[in-house]
Amino acid sequence: MFEDLRTRAPEGLRYLAVRVADGSFLHFVMVETKDGSNPLLGLESFKAFTAGVKDRCLELPKAEGATVVGNYRMLRDP
Repeated sequence: MFEDLRTRAPEGLRYLAVRVADGSFLHFVMVETKDGSNPLLGLESFKAFTAGVKDRCLELPKAEGATVVGNYRMLRDP
């Protein structure tokens, strides 16, 4: 999926995935498109990645909003 993102370079999308020490994953998505649409949802590689997620997870993923309150060299400046 990341190779697909690098190749397609969808405008207005930032995506980060990290693996936590306990083996779980955190995914961060920032959408800054003019119409608010999420280009990630249209990628076939993302659809393939999320297919069967119920079979791979002990706990289903949940999406929650967040606000960046501080950033030192971790995220690109807006």
